[in-house]
Amino acid sequence: MKADRQNEKQLRNCSDQKDGRTLSCYTCLGRDLENCEHGLSCCKGSCFKLVDKKHDVIIKGCTVANEEDASMKMRTLSVPLYWAKDEFVTGESYFCKSQDYCNGVSSTSPYFLLLMFALTKIVF
Repeated sequence: MKADRQNEKQLRNCSDQKDGRTLSCYTCLGRDLENCEHGLSCCKGSCFKLVDKKHDVIIKGCTVANEEDASMKMRTLSVPLYWAKDEFVTGESYFCKSQDYCNGVSSTSPYFLLLMFALTKIVF
């Protein structure tokens, strides 16, 4: 199944867009990172992944804003949650634009790298 997703990613991309939207981003609303890698959006700005810990929701998509690669900021999206009255998706948004489908990477990887760096400083 993972191989099917890889093949799908290679076939579906935005590189041939004539309007400048050449970055391929995942788009989805889900409850976990593994099952939120299926929609496609052609993007002119940056891909993002928003993690709403309060509501246990992940949103991936595209923003027209040219956000700095590997940056993060708190955002509230105008996406109402049907199970939470008058509440919207709010959380940490991680931005990227370095490669197609860059918003498919797990949010734990930067923390893992930071932890490994800290451990090497302590040990050596």
